[in-house]
Amino acid sequence: MTELIVCAKSTRLCHPMICDVEKLYGETMKIKHFNTALWLNQGVIWQAIDGFVISDSFNAGENPREPSFIVPARNVTVVAGRKAILPCSVEFLNTHKVIWTNQRHTLLTMRDRRITDDVRIMVVRDHPGEWNLHIRDVEPSDQGQFNCQINTVPVKINKVNLFVLVQPTLNADLSSRDKTAKEGDTISLVCNVSGTPHPNVTWYRRSISDQKQNERIGMTGEGLNTCLLCCVPGIGMTGEVLMIHNISRYCNGLYECVADNGVANAVSHVIKVTVFFAPEIYLPTKRIGQALAKETILECKITAMPQGVTMWRKNGTELQTGWKYRIDAYGDDEYTITLSLRIRQIAKDDYGVYTCQASNRLGRDEKSMVLYEIGISSTKSTTVSSSGTPGREIFIPGKHPQYPVITQRNHQTKTTPFASGSSRIEQGHYKDTATSLYTVPSSILILITILPILELLSGV
Repeated sequence: MTELIVCAKSTRLCHPMICDVEKLYGETMKIKHFNTALWLNQGVIWQAIDGFVISDSFNAGENPREPSFIVPARNVTVVAGRKAILPCSVEFLNTHKVIWTNQRHTLLTMRDRRITDDVRIMVVRDHPGEWNLHIRDVEPSDQGQFNCQINTVPVKINKVNLFVLVQPTLNADLSSRDKTAKEGDTISLVCNVSGTPHPNVTWYRRSISDQKQNERIGMTGEGLNTCLLCCVPGIGMTGEVLMIHNISRYCNGLYECVADNGVANAVSHVIKVTVFFAPEIYLPTKRIGQALAKETILECKITAMPQGVTMWRKNGTELQTGWKYRIDAYGDDEYTITLSLRIRQIAKDDYGVYTCQASNRLGRDEKSMVLYEIGISSTKSTTVSSSGTPGREIFIPGKHPQYPVITQRNHQTKTTPFASGSSRIEQGHYKDTATSLYTVPSSILILITILPILELLSGV
């Protein structure tokens, strides 16, 4: 029986140059490379593997079957943080050994023993032919090729590719925070995400006042928002960067980027965009009339961002809240207010031009309206009593015979004016109203009583 020291350099299991056997046996022995099957008939085969000396014996003359892998090479995909199981099944192993190495050719296990310092790694043998490699709490850096090897000549290798999926992650430091801009500016919104595979990013917009209603940027049809017209198609609609050119106040709102790669749950990031613009004033009416000693309210609507200084002026003088005036502001929406001016006990000098004025750091605007005097409408009613004989003509005096008269009897309207030769008049209450473009309307309420002939004769 001959003893040999074998450095199996091709297996990358031993030191590549010299095996120091003198320290092991006290004598120097020649180093030979195990590169021929003839050495299998020499008795005891010694292997030096990273400082370990392992001895396997077999009887000369035996011809065992060659080991082989049962499961072919395959890929394994696992989500980061979970456990990966890399399969390796061998038959007819006999006296050979199974080892695992990683993509950096680092020895991980030999037989069922862990060689590496990584405590997450272990070999699990649920069945006699299995040499499965388990990796707990998989990390993205674990991705790569793992080799299950049998120390035959030549070495047999079964390659297993490990792919690690990583759920989307938002890189807050590299993503945009809330932004402000002036109308006409160009801004870019960044949503920096990572993950494996790389996530798809979709942008949504919702108004600040209605945060429940999401609108996907880039949609078409009835849902197309005015703001979308300033977003360049194809840039940022689905991507990590959203560009908005020539931004307007209609682009105000909350922008949400949603990143999804099909691994675990999607992540999102919300960016508030505030667009500043100079004030604009709208007057619901430019003229309003009121009588002396009465009260009235003037109103103007101011749209601006931000809201700045607002006031009412008359003849160049700013009006203040007091016993004569009261100024109030009411919010209409996120950037519109109504500024009202209440004027009490209107006097002659209160009539004239009133100016609504607003300003902020981006500009100013003003609009004027006129308060004018109007007269008080008057209505005069006269009640008269008249009697007549049925079938005879009765003249009913009217105050405005030169104008058309509208008559009412018992609240029923007639358009026939009272005049000579008119038809028979029935008993009842009549009211005639004459109107003119230049006079105040007046009314005469007439009580007509038609007496029977017998009663008229008896009264004579």
